[in-house]
Amino acid sequence: MQRQRKRQRLEKAHRGKNQSEIDWCTARTAQYTTQFLLPQVARCIDDIVHDNYTVPVNANVANAGVTVAPSVLYDYDAAHFALRPALTQDELQRLQSIISIYSVYLQTGAMRLSALRNALKPAQYADMTAAFKTREHPEEHMYGDGIPFVLKDFNLKLRKADMKFGQYERCTSRRDSGRMKIKQSVLAAMENKSESLYEEALEDLEETFGCAQRGDFGPEMFGQLEIWMDRPIDFGLYRDISIDCVGMPRVRGSKSLNALDAGLPKLSKRLKRNECALKALLVASCEIAFVLPEVQVDPVIAAAQSQKLKLMLGRLKKSND
Repeated sequence: MQRQRKRQRLEKAHRGKNQSEIDWCTARTAQYTTQFLLPQVARCIDDIVHDNYTVPVNANVANAGVTVAPSVLYDYDAAHFALRPALTQDELQRLQSIISIYSVYLQTGAMRLSALRNALKPAQYADMTAAFKTREHPEEHMYGDGIPFVLKDFNLKLRKADMKFGQYERCTSRRDSGRMKIKQSVLAAMENKSESLYEEALEDLEETFGCAQRGDFGPEMFGQLEIWMDRPIDFGLYRDISIDCVGMPRVRGSKSLNALDAGLPKLSKRLKRNECALKALLVASCEIAFVLPEVQVDPVIAAAQSQKLKLMLGRLKKSND
């Protein structure tokens, strides 16, 4: 009986030793895999930020089309990160879950919400959700609320003018090609009507800018109007505005070929959700796999950084006052 109990104790101890070796090897494999995937994940985050928040610009003044500058490729090196000597079973499972999410996302660009809940701690998941609801980039502050309400009437009037001028151009082209018989007086009436509509839209825009400059719509509206126009607006003596389809100012987002700089950032919720999720996973995986240096954060500096974006927007709006 005693020999049997001794044999059982030895077998139990032997199994425990083998299990510890297996866990150590598995942990090291997960850590090295994380180290290998980190540069790709970091590059994905940068590509998302570039794709979602970069304001497209026109290729040239001749409106050859709206183009987006290619994303800058960064060189990431995670080989110098020191590995943690030991991981708990819970940490190992979470790290493996994060690696699985990384692999699926890098291959397909998809990310399951249930997998995120399993991989992140409740506090980390709550921080990710809060980050998704917070505006962190200047472009979100500038364009996140959509076109200012005071420009909507101008947009409608400009659209009517464009439609009337387009009708005039189509009729003129068909008459010149012999596909339509139409009197010159009718064409002249169409042209005069479109010019009248352009003039009405321009008067509406000038009145809107005047009210905004006086502060009738609040102290921030004038800066928002300048941000949302495709060109600098000057209603002074030397203004570069004409009452026609080419010289009329246009609101950003316009699909007109006559718009000078009508690009808008995507501000896609799906891309921002992926950005926040990858950032949360990146932080979580680094905390588990590597020995991170402790950084002492000055509370004054932290508070200043939290207000940085708001101050940037405020300065941008007041710079032209």
